[in-house]
Amino acid sequence: RSEDEGDVVHAEIEGDHEALPYLATVSTSTGGDPLVSLLSRDQRRQVVLSVDPETADTTMVRERTDPEWIDVMPGVPARAASGAIVEIVADRSVDTNRLVVDDVAITPPGLQVEAVLHAGADDILVVAGRDPVRSTVCRVGLDGSVTELLSGGTVGARRAGALLCTAATTLDSTATDTAGWRDGVRIATVTSYAEGPMSSPSVTMLTV
Repeated sequence: RSEDEGDVVHAEIEGDHEALPYLATVSTSTGGDPLVSLLSRDQRRQVVLSVDPETADTTMVRERTDPEWIDVMPGVPARAASGAIVEIVADRSVDTNRLVVDDVAITPPGLQVEAVLHAGADDILVVAGRDPVRSTVCRVGLDGSVTELLSGGTVGARRAGALLCTAATTLDSTATDTAGWRDGVRIATVTSYAEGPMSSPSVTMLTV
């Protein structure tokens, strides 16, 4: 935080640095105080702290343990616009990484959530899929409804208000399709002028 003189005051975030030596993620949003997540050295315990930006005081809001390993997933933990805490949690009972909001899983078994892209007031934008070689940008309503927006071998997106910018590649091309969308209608294509490769992929998928 800045003082009147313009100096920046640094304050240490207190915690059990011996038991939780790894600072895994930091998240800020308009929905509430920043969140930081800490990991144990064996990555079987994760603690999520809410940090008061004025005092650096912390409150533990989540603790996760896993007998094998806790993955650090892109975009989480985070706060939705409402202040709800958004996570991706491995549900071992159904072998699925599920989107969890305030400790309630809202995505169905079998839909593997790979990343959270944006947590809005009414929905959450994620990358998810049921096929390990095909990902989808999905809009997940807080009621658990899932709407697929864009699919590809690799996909990503950013959202601001009604504007959505997406990038997608497929297994049979090195090109990335980058586009702008508004209210579900494609309104722009971002042209790439990068030098094209001299070879193209020839992919054969094997199920073994």
